[in-house]
Amino acid sequence: MEKNTRKTKVVSTVYRVIGNGQDSSLWGDNWLGNGLLRNLYPDVYILNLQQRASINEGMEQSRMRPKFQRTFQ
Repeated sequence: MEKNTRKTKVVSTVYRVIGNGQDSSLWGDNWLGNGLLRNLYPDVYILNLQQRASINEGMEQSRMRPKFQRTFQ
């Protein structure tokens, strides 16, 4: 018996509920919806000391507070 299969392209938008941000990776989860921050900003990711930080750890009062290996001018 042969199965009839049909491939359908499904385009959808998925939103992730971040909550307190402790279970979502700042750099490793697609929480903004347009890609991983480590892929979007690889130069910033390499210099960042919080590469394994959760969103909660990397954000303070709704603002990113990254910690870098060196200072920027």
